[in-house]
Amino acid sequence: MEIEWKEPEELEILALKIIGKHQPKALEKPQAINILDFMTLACDKFGYEFKVWPLPKIGNQKALGCVDNKNKELVLDQDLVSGAATNHSWRFVAAHELGHLVLHQHYFENNQTPYDYIEIENGFPTNKRLEWQANRFASELLLPRKMVEQVVYSASLEHGITRNIGQIYIDGKDYNYETLNYISNAIANEFTVSKTVAKIRLKELNIIIDKRT
Repeated sequence: MEIEWKEPEELEILALKIIGKHQPKALEKPQAINILDFMTLACDKFGYEFKVWPLPKIGNQKALGCVDNKNKELVLDQDLVSGAATNHSWRFVAAHELGHLVLHQHYFENNQTPYDYIEIENGFPTNKRLEWQANRFASELLLPRKMVEQVVYSASLEHGITRNIGQIYIDGKDYNYETLNYISNAIANEFTVSKTVAKIRLKELNIIIDKRT
């Protein structure tokens, strides 16, 4: 089956609709999305069960989550969730799998278990269309554009930025890297995501301007 292309704007509209229905205050004030509630609601709606279970490892690749269409289960890896107190990467994986459940059920045949094997080196799936869509949906859900922009603005002022507020220029200068780290930390803390996810979202929103040759 040919995989339908979806524009980032479509995924943003869908994520905002879900947030507006189930956690509307998150569109008024920057805050962490209650992703476990969202997963539970989606599983109830689509007739799936949410589980935390050991997922397999093949070579250097580790399955961190999957939507098991055959058994009607949304599964997160047990080792991933066990580190939740100190590592927030599980939240992005959860939102990613929620994206598959919301967006891609009709692509999965009844006898398939579409595991997402994720390269350990960079922490994100290979850039296939279904994976890209689930990743972008997860970003839109966990880090709504306007709320991110609010945090960038306030963090910039706190960091003493007075010009070009709302953009971070990377040009090899140390103070710009310091600004990037300061704002990324602010995003990560406000929305309870990893710093890597925060930086990726800043790139998606064209807040990071890379001027390096």
